[in-house]
Amino acid sequence: MLSAEEAVLYDRQLRAFGASTQQLLSRSVVVIELRDQLFEELAKTCAILGFHTLICFGQQRNNAFDLRNLNRYCTVKVVDASSSVSTVLIEAVKYRATDTVYLLLASSSLYDDLHECVSSLGTAHSYPQPYFLSFTQEDPSMLQVSIDKKPDDSYTLSEYCEIEDMCFLADMLGYFLINILRSRADIDAEHTQQSSLHSCTLRRDGLFWKITNG
Repeated sequence: MLSAEEAVLYDRQLRAFGASTQQLLSRSVVVIELRDQLFEELAKTCAILGFHTLICFGQQRNNAFDLRNLNRYCTVKVVDASSSVSTVLIEAVKYRATDTVYLLLASSSLYDDLHECVSSLGTAHSYPQPYFLSFTQEDPSMLQVSIDKKPDDSYTLSEYCEIEDMCFLADMLGYFLINILRSRADIDAEHTQQSSLHSCTLRRDGLFWKITNG
């Protein structure tokens, strides 16, 4: 039986994202390495949007909010970067279905461990759906995000952005993550294997940032 607060949360998610996407949202796991302010703000966005489980590696730099207290219906684990990636991830999902959707935002140093760990969670009857997100730059006014690629550690956007930029970019990246789930829901509905959503580009245009897919 849903509590009144849970009913409000699910109602908002259904209205905003649709039923199929909301179902994926409720069994999604986001792993974020807190590399800088942008990733910290993105973790905040994910908690507020209502992804089921959020695992953050590293320490919060901004003490203005506690990631664990932003949404009681989002399970948030903030663990030291020296902890074992696989141990924390398996502990977080051991009572969950193995067809969970994993959105993985980490540097290349964690890629192999995450890939091996998520692959081990599959069974003969269900399988994990991992999306590794890679962040690359050509110049300080552009950030490209792509899925299913090994992370590129050349990302340095935070050196050129104010906190207002970080918050806005984090909101747009949260929108991109939701659209990955929506694309995944379309694949499930159409029984296909190919996702139509592979990347997005964030580019500064004057005082504002714009997001484009592809």
